[in-house]
Amino acid sequence: MTATGPGPSARELILELVELQDRIDEVRTSGPDAEPESTAAPEPPELVELVEREEEVIAELRDYRQTQLRLPAPPPA
Repeated sequence: MTATGPGPSARELILELVELQDRIDEVRTSGPDAEPESTAAPEPPELVELVEREEEVIAELRDYRQTQLRLPAPPPA
């Protein structure tokens, strides 16, 4: 998102989130790293990047909810 222009729409963010989650699932279930978590090697760099972007998209969707829809934020967990 740029400071001078509008950010992506909620629809675009949701589509990106779904694509990210699909790719995360693919990376987690493919290759030699698809072992049980207790014996798995460190996460591959691609997975780390995907998860970080997933967190950013979720944060953008929360911001959208608060600013565009003017709904109250949920109470902290």
